[in-house]
Formats: sequence, structure tokens, C-alpha cells
Amino acid sequence: MIKKTILATLFSTLLMSNISIAEELTIEEQIALKEQELIQLKKQASSKVESESVKELTETVVVEEKTSEIQQELQIGKVDRNATLEELIERQPTLTKSMAVNSHEYFETTKKLEEDYMLEEELIKKFKEVVYPKKEFMTKVDFDKEMNEYFLDALRTGRSNLALSIQFDSGAEIDVNGYSEDLKSSPLMALATAQGVDGGDIEMFMRLVLEGAEYDYNKLDRNLPLISLAAAADNYKIVMYLISLGQNPAQLDKLESYPINYARMNGAKRSEYILIYAINLATKKTLHKIEETN
Repeated sequence: MIKKTILATLFSTLLMSNISIAEELTIEEQIALKEQELIQLKKQASSKVESESVKELTETVVVEEKTSEIQQELQIGKVDRNATLEELIERQPTLTKSMAVNSHEYFETTKKLEEDYMLEEELIKKFKEVVYPKKEFMTKVDFDKEMNEYFLDALRTGRSNLALSIQFDSGAEIDVNGYSEDLKSSPLMALATAQGVDGGDIEMFMRLVLEGAEYDYNKLDRNLPLISLAAAADNYKIVMYLISLGQNPAQLDKLESYPINYARMNGAKRSEYILIYAINLATKKTLHKIEETN
């Protein structure tokens, strides 16, 4: 069974090195190097295991990680609108907190251009003046449904301030686990696939997880796990966060594919590198486990 120290090593190494193994190597060369190491590990494992492949062993070991223990450490509940990043981190599992301490760069998000910021502020003003007052003329059910749709749209377009305004100012009940048939998305799915914030809007993602949004693929009836959606969009911060919550970096989905496949198909190099590194560490741990039993 993978120990939490293995994942902690992954994050501290990645974050302290700013997603780089050696300064003289390009990202492509680093990925190729890691792939070669993984091939060698597979060859070593195949000589010791007759019926199980390294991939199967890795999946088994990762899945056996006690995600329930990690989930118990999450302090689920209401999150204050003005909660700081430090306060969000404090309510995370021990592993995630240690990951955060290792690098402030991990949590840095791309600042919006002043023009974009003003556009969003204007949009929020319009919502307060035109959209929220609709509550007086609509049934609660219809109003809540409409606000949840607006909430999802704000998340998937990178407008976190508007999403917070809808959540706290509209008077609607926002369902953090709601699923829109029209948008084919849930709040966490919207954030996993969103563009506009470099690496993904990790703060908003953390906030929703703390408010009870379900992220565990084994508990969701979805074709693709969140880690695959985030990898495809190269929202690598969300990929790392999901791994820290015990999600499998080699998760086989209902379409018979893996997170790394989606990263490669979309040229998401940072997410691809992180997934290779995570699987590499898991494989090394598996080999060590095999050696101990022989």
C-alpha cells in the first residue's frame, strides 16, 4: 500500500523544482527520460511477477490508499466568502497542507488583465441589478435552477468572483454537487475543464471540496474522472490536488483510457509530466513491496 510519504515526495519534488528535473533539459526531454525509467521498471517487474503487470499493480496499490482517511481530514462545512487561501489550506488534509508549504508558486494564479477584471465587475453589477431581482417574480425552484446554471457558467469561464457573488448575493441555494444536463457539467467538472487561470482555479476548487463537492471517481457516475478532465485542460494544479486527495493517477475510466492519455492528446505537458512522475513513484513502491515478499 502506498504510504502518504510517497505522494508527499512527489509534491515536494515537483514544487521545489518548479516542475523541472534539470535546468539543462527541456520539458519534452524530461518526460522522455521519465518514460524510459518507467519502461525499465516495467521490465524489472515483469521478471518477478508472472500474471500481473506493473500497470495493474500500480492501480491496485494506488486504489488501496485509504482515501477515506484523507476525506476524514477534510473539514467539510460552510466556507466564508472572504476566506483567505491560508484558511482554505488549514482545512485541508495534512498532505495537502505540507504540499502548500513547499512552494508558494503552486498557488499563484494568473492575474487577470485589468480590462478583464473590469468586465467581470460590470457583469456582477448587472447580475445584482437585473438577474437577482428575478427572485421576486419566480418560484424558488425555478430561480434556484437558473442561478445554479449561471453558477456553472461562471466557473467554466473562469469568473470566480461572479460565481462567489451568485453563491452569496443571489439568495439562491447553490448545489455544489449539482449536475446540469444542459451544460453536461457539475461545479467541479466546470473547474477541471475551465480555461483562463494558469494551472486551474485551485482556490475555488478547494473551496467547493470543503463545502462537500464530491471528487472521488469511485463515488460518481461519470464516464471520466476529474483527474482526466483536469489533465486534458492542463489544469495541473488541480491534477496535483486530486492526487493529494488520494485519487489514482493511473485511473482506468469507463472509456478504457487513462488520465495520461488525455494529457498527451491535448499536448498538456505539465499534467503529463506530473502523472508520469506519480505513476513512476507508485511503481517504484510496488517493486520494493515485491522485493520484500520474495
